[in-house]
Amino acid sequence: MMLKQVSSIGAMSFLMMLLLSYTIVRGQNNPNFITLNTKNGLSSNTVNTILQDHNGLVWFGTSDGLNKFDGTNFTVYTTKSGDSTSIPSNNISALLEDRRGRLWVGTNGAGLAYYDAKQNTFKSFVGEGIPNRNTPSMY
Repeated sequence: MMLKQVSSIGAMSFLMMLLLSYTIVRGQNNPNFITLNTKNGLSSNTVNTILQDHNGLVWFGTSDGLNKFDGTNFTVYTTKSGDSTSIPSNNISALLEDRRGRLWVGTNGAGLAYYDAKQNTFKSFVGEGIPNRNTPSMY
């Protein structure tokens, strides 16, 4: 009689654990993947570098501009001839966020820049120490 009772308790426990595991597994959300490309706002399908900043924004450095993605919309930054506050080149090769939260942008052909989020402008650095040519990596 004691063996049957232990066996019944074991079977009930096993059944409860099985039902609980099924409920937990079934209750998990399926991940939602989206494709980001030129059809939904990305400036180029050739992405050279990606960074998520401390605000949760995702930055894409492409062969045709810098793209900021807020989860819904893109903002595209491209070079504007004669505008020293625009990004210095459309060919972005590297992105880095420093300890102060500034976004640094390495370009192919136009040096280094950082993004001033308050002014929505770029400050470019070229010259001695930072040649006006390829900047392969900043880290």
